[in-house]
Amino acid sequence: MEKAESNNIKSVTKAVKILNLFTEKANSWRITEIAVKLKIPKSTVCAIVKSLERLHILEQTDGSHYKLGIGIFQLGYVSRIGSEVYQSITPLLEELYDRTGLIVYFAIPHLGQILYIESIYHSSQRKLGYSISGRTSYMHCTGLGKAMLAQAEPEEVEMIIKTHGLPKMTDYTITDPDKFKAELRATKERGYAMDLREADPMIGCIAMSFKTRNGQLGGAISVSGSYLVFTDKTIPGYVDSLAYICSELSRRVDKLPFKVQMVPLN
Repeated sequence: MEKAESNNIKSVTKAVKILNLFTEKANSWRITEIAVKLKIPKSTVCAIVKSLERLHILEQTDGSHYKLGIGIFQLGYVSRIGSEVYQSITPLLEELYDRTGLIVYFAIPHLGQILYIESIYHSSQRKLGYSISGRTSYMHCTGLGKAMLAQAEPEEVEMIIKTHGLPKMTDYTITDPDKFKAELRATKERGYAMDLREADPMIGCIAMSFKTRNGQLGGAISVSGSYLVFTDKTIPGYVDSLAYICSELSRRVDKLPFKVQMVPLN
């Protein structure tokens, strides 16, 4: 019985690893590609993929490729409506949007990257292609990422740099490790992070992290828009609005409905 249970756990682990291969840039995989990438026997991959297909978690596209299926949408919907995000956090994000008129993002750290949980913006801005729930991004070139990394331990920062590097996204991205660490120290000292054209040459943002009532990192909130709106005159007002919303989150939220994992898993 114990052996069968152990094999079932291993199969579940392999299935999750297969699902984690599907990303924004790599959203379609062949069984052979999965087997090579994960170093799992092709027959095992085939059996797991076929099971996931029957459950509508994966879908076959052109006869050889697989993509995430409609079942993922259903699970994602249930996860979102049942979470504290919609009960406590979303109304505050909407209030921040009303205060600033800028796009509002809420993200958490996840395995050395930022994971967008929610965004609030006017429907006319949807065409601009801003990040939405479930999307990941680098920490080093985003205000959200820097706001959270400023609260991390030095060894955590080192691990994230080692794992993901500091790739150049624009001419304004900080790619030197020493300069980046200095930026994190400055972020912690002033209490908020800035991204002025570091991830997108036309976009700027200000971000601030917050803690839950039990003292754990809850994530970070940002206001984002054209880099031209962030001036010496406007920044203090945006910072004040962020500080108020983050203080309210820290006061209202006991804990998040999901685990915050700062560093990549070994």
